[in-house]
Amino acid sequence: MKKVYWKLLTVVFVCVGLLMVVVPYTAKIMGITKKTIYGDRADGYVEDGEVKSSSYTWMYVTYNYKGVKKAVSFIYFDTRDIPKDAQIEEVKLKIYVYSIRGELKLFLYPVLFLRDTDWEYPHKPYTAKDANKENYDSMVTAGYYKKGREGWHEYLLPQTAVNKGGWTKFAIFPAPSPKGFKITFMTADSTYKPQLIVTYSTPDYYTLTVRTTPARCKVSVGGQTKISDEYGKATFRLKEGTYKVTVSKEGYKTKTVTVSLYEDKTIYVKLEKITKEYKLTIYTDPPNCWVKVTNKETWTANSGNEGKCEFILPEDSYTVTVSKEGYESKTHSFYLDSDKEFTYRLTPTIKRYTLRVYVDPIGATVEVGGQTKTVPSTGYVDFDLEEGSYVVTVYKDGYSTVTKEIELKEDTEIHITLTPERPEVAITHYMSIIGAGFLLLAIPCGVKGWLV
Repeated sequence: MKKVYWKLLTVVFVCVGLLMVVVPYTAKIMGITKKTIYGDRADGYVEDGEVKSSSYTWMYVTYNYKGVKKAVSFIYFDTRDIPKDAQIEEVKLKIYVYSIRGELKLFLYPVLFLRDTDWEYPHKPYTAKDANKENYDSMVTAGYYKKGREGWHEYLLPQTAVNKGGWTKFAIFPAPSPKGFKITFMTADSTYKPQLIVTYSTPDYYTLTVRTTPARCKVSVGGQTKISDEYGKATFRLKEGTYKVTVSKEGYKTKTVTVSLYEDKTIYVKLEKITKEYKLTIYTDPPNCWVKVTNKETWTANSGNEGKCEFILPEDSYTVTVSKEGYESKTHSFYLDSDKEFTYRLTPTIKRYTLRVYVDPIGATVEVGGQTKTVPSTGYVDFDLEEGSYVVTVYKDGYSTVTKEIELKEDTEIHITLTPERPEVAITHYMSIIGAGFLLLAIPCGVKGWLV
């Protein structure tokens, strides 16, 4: 029983191993296309540099044969169905050789890109330009043949010989031969038409969805360009690989991201709005002021001896504060949407101090700097005054008025005591003649004085 179990287990492992090898190989084989394309020749050829027309069902190449030094013929194939992104695995050209005389080397010139943009495929008859080797991008030595070989001849060409997505043309030039030769190719009869056998594979394709913010952005990737719709969506069908996705829109900063595509994928790209920048020029009086510009950030500069400083700032709302020691600061808010200039003139700072006046007695009146106050029960009054010289006047009924000059340079206290006034005396004179003299009597008369 154990032996059977191990045999079954071995068979399972072998099968799994075969699947791991065969399945990928089979998938690769299934992804390869082998295409046979029948060609045609031009209605004409070039003989000794001269274009000639021909209605023959064949074409020929000759070198130094019966007075003709050289004749060049052309064949072309419609390879537009081969995708531009196809991976060419193998290229074969089959031509039926009708007759060969002498020895020859046959050169094939595959035309991938014609240098003259006026040429179109196919064009008939060919012109002298077709016989100029300089108009062809590459040359392929197709083979070396000897006299007497007739039938199908197959040439293995490089992968670059095929013009994917377009027409593929070959110019057949003869090689110099001391003996001369002539070779004829059958072209018109479908049985003998030239054949281009192309084996190629196409890559796997996936869907890349690009979501943009804002919408209506230009999205470029893999040689394709689209505009995202009103929902900010653009979809691309791309083969597996790594791509750079570029998203742009007027008024926004262009953004490029790299994405590896090996499955269907969605990416999100958000663009930043471009903010225009403008110049802000600040003039200050006096010079050497500190200038601070703020919004979400802060910029600081000194106006220097010229009383000027400049800032390059993005469009936005700002607040400017100009300050200097000994001067009152100034603040100004504005919106910067163009180049702007502002001048700030600062006012010297006026220092203020407290003058406290103690007075005896209470109830007296104190005048200073245009202010008048009555002394309360605390025995003093306070005055808020600018720095400078002042005259303090204190008075009360029954007391002598006091005046005092002060220089206010700091918070100051002064003490003033009022003196009661002296009583007034009223004198009444009575004359009494006593003998030769006078009698003067002084009689008290109320609080005002004396009655005499």
